[in-house]
Amino acid sequence: MVKHKIIQRTLEAIGVKYIFRTDNLITEFLGDYVQKEELLHLHMLFIHVKKYYETLTNDEIPTERYNSLDISPVHIHKNKKCHMEAILILGGEIVSHLKNEPPVDFQPEHISVNTAIES
Repeated sequence: MVKHKIIQRTLEAIGVKYIFRTDNLITEFLGDYVQKEELLHLHMLFIHVKKYYETLTNDEIPTERYNSLDISPVHIHKNKKCHMEAILILGGEIVSHLKNEPPVDFQPEHISVNTAIES
């Protein structure tokens, strides 16, 4: 549950409100419209959350559905719908994995500067 709270606070800080349910992740964006640039930033944030968790735990988060979309945050030519779908699927896969894992023992001194840099 602590991991969910960290993600919740991070998303709320950038203006995203969401609810965790046992079977899926429901995302509700504040306001009527989200700009494409904001979606790209959120997409990149989810990639960084995934990579940070994997570096911290040495445990890979399976993202087969996300990978099958063949889209990344740097694909700025793709439309908003594609990025929204990618965000929802990636978020769902991250949450599904976190629900089945024990809490992470976070110790900041074990984190390198390059932890969440996309390669």
